This record gives sequence, C-alpha cells and structure tokens, in this order.
Amino acid sequence: MPGLSLPLSSPAVLDRAVRLPCLAGRFSAVSASYEFTTLIAGQALALYNHIDGSILYSLYATWSLTDNAEMAFSVSSASGSADAYPVAFDEFALYPAALSIEFRAYF
Repeated sequence: MPGLSLPLSSPAVLDRAVRLPCLAGRFSAVSASYEFTTLIAGQALALYNHIDGSILYSLYATWSLTDNAEMAFSVSSASGSADAYPVAFDEFALYPAALSIEFRAYF
C-alpha cells in the first residue's frame, strides 16, 4: 500500500540487518542447570540482545511425580524500553512477566 511505513523498514533497522546478516550474531545466552535431587531439576537462562541491550530472564524447574508424570514450573521476565512503541522498541521490552505451571503425563 502506498504511504505505508513499517518500523522494520526504517534505515537504522536495515543498516543493522546489513551489518549482521546472521541473526544469531545479535544475541548471547547464558544458561545454567542443576539437578537438586533425582526428582527435582532446575534451569536459569539470560538471553541478551546486542543491538538494543534488552534482556530476557527465565527460571524453569521440573518435579518428577511418578515414572510417567511431572510438574513443570516457569517464571520469566524481561528488561528493555518500550517508550517509543510502536515506532521503535527494544526486542524484549513488550514481553510480559509470566508464571506458568504445567502437569505432564506420559503414556
């Protein structure tokens, strides 16, 4: 449509895409996992965006209830600025804080 301008078509965004053609080069991740007991395991993750400095944090745990069932718990939060939304915003700025609990049964 004529006159339609998407934020992703801005010169600054296109310039970044040309300099970093591989999207994997824009992110770094640090992760650690630990098996607390034979029934409980956990993981922590931080995902960093090099372009805008935003970070996504995540904590994840599983609790084995039986041989074929487990509970999974997850908490995630993000940092970044969404002040200029919808024109420009950080990668993880619009991610809401989240908490989830899952029951998994295998058969």
